[in-house]
Amino acid sequence: MKDSYNRFWSKVAVGGDDDCWNWTGCLDRHGYGKFSVNNKDISSHRFSWTITNGAIPAGLCVCHVCDNRKCVNPKHLFLGTVKDNNLDALRKGRASVTLTPDETIKQMRKLHEKGIGYLRIAHILGLSRSTVQSILTGRRRQ
Repeated sequence: MKDSYNRFWSKVAVGGDDDCWNWTGCLDRHGYGKFSVNNKDISSHRFSWTITNGAIPAGLCVCHVCDNRKCVNPKHLFLGTVKDNNLDALRKGRASVTLTPDETIKQMRKLHEKGIGYLRIAHILGLSRSTVQSILTGRRRQ
């Protein structure tokens, strides 16, 4: 673990205590830092949380106070549900207003047509993966 710890921090541009500490390593397709531990990729902000605060409870996200996807400063990270993360995005103007069920389905279809998967659509819209899949495959209306 010590080797992973040192390797991780060697890829971080540490700034002042209250500044963003930007990940300088690889990024995933969504712009989040990507780090490999035991041949398994993990988001850099999630790894930062884990080595600083311990395990992330099941079902929770590691969210950014600063809205900087590259930031791994533990002071800029907090735990929340997908719904918490979506509400945070809405408050900060990073998400659209709450959609009606019909608008939500239209948005789902648009995202799916762009090649975005069920799980990512679920995260974007604050829904479960199974709900998104059921609606998009026609097994469920809403």
